[in-house]
Amino acid sequence: MDVTVLIADDHLDAIDSVAAALQSAGLRLGEVLAATGVVTGSVADATAMQTLSAVEGVAAVEPAQEVFIPPPDAPVQ
Repeated sequence: MDVTVLIADDHLDAIDSVAAALQSAGLRLGEVLAATGVVTGSVADATAMQTLSAVEGVAAVEPAQEVFIPPPDAPVQ
């Protein structure tokens, strides 16, 4: 299950440390997006999301969502 982890504002300067703690808690790390305070990755199941939520510096853990954008020449729907 792919997840998006939002880092708390007061931990943005330590996002790499929070990402390491998330890995130790079971996150298969995808990307660390320091400019936006987001860490992406995947976990085995929804129970693992609760474990990640307990990591210090985590504001929220959400299932990743896919967004599909039609090409510029696609008709308006």
